[in-house]
Amino acid sequence: MRDKHQFVVLLAVGMLLSFPRAQKGESNDHHEQREFSMEQQVVPIAKPIVLPDTAFRALEKDPAVSSCLGNENPSRGGAPVSWFVASEIHLAGGDKPDLIVLPAEMKASAPMQPVPNACFLGPYTSKWWVLRRTPDGYDVVLCVDAHDVQVRQTRSNGYLDIEAAIASLQGTTTTLYKFDGKQYKRYTEKTEARPRTSRPMAPRTESPLCF
Repeated sequence: MRDKHQFVVLLAVGMLLSFPRAQKGESNDHHEQREFSMEQQVVPIAKPIVLPDTAFRALEKDPAVSSCLGNENPSRGGAPVSWFVASEIHLAGGDKPDLIVLPAEMKASAPMQPVPNACFLGPYTSKWWVLRRTPDGYDVVLCVDAHDVQVRQTRSNGYLDIEAAIASLQGTTTTLYKFDGKQYKRYTEKTEARPRTSRPMAPRTESPLCF
């Protein structure tokens, strides 16, 4: 009976010691934000961060960003970091997080003037970027126009799949992106027809610079 009691005590101690390690290993999956919206007042970013310098430099090289800079003010030499907001996400595990980036919500400098980062915004859409952490900094592995973005539980080549949704005259189109080893590529796309009683939405716009 005494041996049985000691066994139960040892088992309980072992479970208590292993529990924190399990919690630590799973903390990224359970505590990182997975659902985002361009309407940040409706779906706020839980832990917004300022873009690290290496991430900002990688983003400046993206065609969607460089084109926006050229159209808006080519003399600036670069977009202010304040134009963007980021959220950390571990797409493939590991200690160093990747980033989901979208235009920050900004105010116009004067009435009837566009916000400074308006070139990243469209009708019911905004630009989104996914940056993968590398030994040398970051790589832009996805750029899309979307209203909502969701990081799914499923994986492709070790990286979490990403879903982007956008509203159009036909309804809501959801596109699934999977990682091919270098970039996220469009995998499947489906459109759910909008109810006849709903308000018409603006037509879908695609930027060829993202693909």
